[in-house]
Parts: sequence; C-alpha cells; structure tokens
Amino acid sequence: MLLNFGFRVKKSFTLKLMQYANFVLKFGERELLDEFEIVSRASERQRIHAALKRIAEGEYGYCIDCGEEIAPKPLTADPAIALCLDCLRG
Repeated sequence: MLLNFGFRVKKSFTLKLMQYANFVLKFGERELLDEFEIVSRASERQRIHAALKRIAEGEYGYCIDCGEEIAPKPLTADPAIALCLDCLRG
C-alpha cells in the first residue's frame, strides 16, 4: 500500500497535466505543450544526474532528507528516487 502512494500521486499529477495539455491543444497553442515537454525532460534529466552523483558519492539508496535507507521496491520502481517513503509522505 505504501509503495502505491508515490505512484498514485505521480499518476494523478500526470493525468491532470495531460488533461491540461489536451485543453491547450484544442485551442491550437502547441507551443505551451512543447514548453511543458522541454521542462519535464529537463527535470527528469536533473533527477537522473542527481542519482548518478549520489552513486559516485556512495550516498545512493539513502534518503536525502533523513539519511535512512530507501526500501528496494521504491528504488526499483523509480531508480532516481531521492526520498524514503516516510519523507515522501511528509
């Protein structure tokens, strides 16, 4: 159940963004969607680079907020994850 929390949040957020993108496309403003895609890709690249840096520093697999080890299942689902489930929940 805890593992589904992050997925549900991400899925819900993605769904809302796609609904917005469809709205934008209806009105012929493709540039806004292109900008969203650029920002989204840049954000994902930044997360991956941060994960690679944590690997190089021997910190990969540990929460950047509390320092606790991140469970294997969340790391498998999102290898660039930086927070443990407790910190994700706030």
